[in-house]
Amino acid sequence: MISRVGRPILSQTAFFLCDIQERFRPLIHNFETLTLNSQILVNASRLLEIPVIATEQYSKAFGHIIPEIEMGEDIPVFEKKKFSMMTEEVTQHFQTLNKDTVVLFGIETHVCVLQTCLELLERGDVTVHLVHDCVSSQRRFEREMAIERLVRAGAFVNSTEGILFQLMGL
Repeated sequence: MISRVGRPILSQTAFFLCDIQERFRPLIHNFETLTLNSQILVNASRLLEIPVIATEQYSKAFGHIIPEIEMGEDIPVFEKKKFSMMTEEVTQHFQTLNKDTVVLFGIETHVCVLQTCLELLERGDVTVHLVHDCVSSQRRFEREMAIERLVRAGAFVNSTEGILFQLMGL
């Protein structure tokens, strides 16, 4: 059941990690914060038993997910050549998880994150939480414009710490 107030339920949540790849490191605004918060979310996913779906945008050109984020064998990483994470393979995998809430983080906010979020919201059966301190773009204004657009479209915005405390339900 979709929450109108944006209260995520642990058992109904999946994390989506979008394209935090090596090639983007020198280009992305505030990449260090994004890296730290992504590490926190991936580590928390293991403790809270939240499935993670990760993508890499054309890894042949852009490299793999940065080594600071310990992906391990438990996190599927899907190759993609379109902007949205919602490739056929990701969509099929997400459906097998039977979740109705996505916590979305990664890069770039105004391109891949935006298109992923809009595609998920268009489904009508998924609530999307955008992690404000864990999304970025090359230019700060692109990030801010995309976040505004996604809020108007129906995404909920939170911080890394805020979403984790909500999921823990304490």
